[in-house]
Amino acid sequence: MSLDHASVPPVRTAQGPADPRAIYRSFVDELAADPDHEDLLDRMTDGHTPGEHGWCASPGHAAHWQRYPCSVVRLALLVTGTPVTPLQAAGPTPAAHPPARSA
Repeated sequence: MSLDHASVPPVRTAQGPADPRAIYRSFVDELAADPDHEDLLDRMTDGHTPGEHGWCASPGHAAHWQRYPCSVVRLALLVTGTPVTPLQAAGPTPAAHPPARSA
């Protein structure tokens, strides 16, 4: 299933455009309210581990490298209520160039 983003109207409130942080936070809150969120987060974060150079080792990032903790892991941390410090949000200082992926 493909979503045509051009056909999706922007989220608005009575006061104007919705705050993207509030939208994201509501998504986090909905995930946290799900009774099966622990199982979902385990499946979602499977394979997202720190590589030796500070990059997330998940093959899901093959097209775009992400520092560890990557956006998926940070989302899981928010859902579980684990504080994400600014240093965690930035991740470790990775090598200047990510190592080549093996096929």
